[in-house]
Parts: sequence; C-alpha cells; structure tokens
Amino acid sequence: MASSTRRTRSSSRCTTPPEPAFRAARCGWPGRRSRGFEGRREAPFVLSARLFLSEAGPARSLRRGHGPLFSIFRETLCRRKHRDPGNDRLTSADVLTALRDATATLHARLDAGIDLDQHLASPAAYARFLSAMLGIVAPLEAMLDRFDWRATGLAPDTARWRTPLLRNDLRFLGLPSAELDALPLAPSPPPPATRDAAFGALYVLEGSALGGQVILRRAEALLGLGPERGASFHASLGRPVGEGWRRFRQALALHCADAGGACDAARDSFHRLESWLSATEARYEPGRAALAGAPA
Repeated sequence: MASSTRRTRSSSRCTTPPEPAFRAARCGWPGRRSRGFEGRREAPFVLSARLFLSEAGPARSLRRGHGPLFSIFRETLCRRKHRDPGNDRLTSADVLTALRDATATLHARLDAGIDLDQHLASPAAYARFLSAMLGIVAPLEAMLDRFDWRATGLAPDTARWRTPLLRNDLRFLGLPSAELDALPLAPSPPPPATRDAAFGALYVLEGSALGGQVILRRAEALLGLGPERGASFHASLGRPVGEGWRRFRQALALHCADAGGACDAARDSFHRLESWLSATEARYEPGRAALAGAPA
C-alpha cells in the first residue's frame, strides 16, 4: 500500500507527461532509465544534464556548429592546447583558427577600405596602389628576413619575399628608377621578440599572397596585365602560392607554441597595413587628407 501511495504521489506531480528529455528532471524519478542511456541509473541532476546535452536545443546547435553555445565552445577550443600524441604542440588548424578569429574584424575592415575599382581604373592608378603596397610590404619583409628561420624549415627561401616583384611591376608600369628609389616607406617594425610573433606577422603576408590571386584576375581582365606584365606581385611569380601556404602551415604546426603571441603579432601587422594604406590614399585625395587631420 505504501509503495502504491508513493507511486500515486509521484505521478500526481506531472499529470501530463513532459518531453522525454526532461521527464526525469521535472518529475523527480530517481534512478530513471533514460532513453539513449539504457542500462544506466543516474542521479536526477546527472541524468538531466546528460539528457540536456543529448537532446536540448543549445546543445544541438553546438553539435551543428552554430549558435551562441558553439561560439563560446569554439573560442575556448582556440585558446587551449590540443595535444598531439607524445608532444605538447598546437596543431596548425588550432593556430590558424585562432589567427583567423583574432584578425577577422581587422581583415574585413582592411578589405572594405581597399577600393579595387579605383585602384584598377587605369595603369597609373594601379601603379599608385603598388607604390603604397611597396611602402608597407618592404619594411615588413625586411623585418622578417632578419629573423632566424633556419630551425623552422622555411629558410633559406628568398622567393618568399615579394618586394622585388613589386619593384619589377612598377618598372614595367613606367616608374623611373630614381622615383622608385625615392618612394616613401613605412617605419620599420621592431623585430619579433619570439618565434610565435614572427609566425603571426608572416601569417599576414602569406594570407595576402593568397588574396592576391583575386586582384590578379581583375588586373588581367581590366588592364590586360599578367604575371610577367606588371602583375607579378599579385601572381607571386616564381613561387606556387598553394605550395608556400602548405609549407607555412607545416612549420606552424611544428614550431608555434603560443597562439596568443602569434595573434598579437598578426593584429599588429594588420594595424600597420591599415594605417599605412589609409595615409597613402589620403595623399592622393585632398578631401580625405583634410579629414584625416581632423580631430576625432
């Protein structure tokens, strides 16, 4: 009789059976065998947590790769070390994901600030754009060239640097050598303090080589230029872009130990690119130059 009374009271708490995922938690049935967990007996709290993670909406968004819960999970995943068997290295996918996330806003803002229609309106406009790129790419590459890359397997690799390609393109477009040598350059960045910082800065340059393929196609279509006709910089002439990116990822997986240090250096390089290109464009646009000097 007592057991019958207990069953009656227990069932009276939940006259309409709720969803299976939350039945144990709402009706307080200790030791309830849960769907999907046959053969296990769980305390109510543990059981409800298991069922939530297996069936509830936020957890479902986590598994499908979207939603706020997934965003929190991904951010945490990017910041912790994923250990390979037998070592403490970060995988290249971990570091690349962290780098992409850390620079996504800066990257989008930089892309939005580059008006390709304006820069490809004529050979002269394209030459001005390349002159601006030379002013920031040359100091960045010179800084990275002074770093000792021998332990990473990326050196010697003189084909990695694209400053000579920029100079060749400007000569092809008719810029005299005297004017080429007199072009302004951005202040030289300080040398990277760590290998991770060097990888972060190199990530920005390697990414620009990948993006250059888009500009190359536009330059070919609009101006009749090509890899050996004034667009070798964006074509990365003499160096297969995919192969360079593959080697960079391999070195990143083997030798980058601190994703945070790499992210800081990548953000700094993006800031330098954005500041320099904005200042350079302002020199060609009097109205924009006046705005640039106005107080915020």
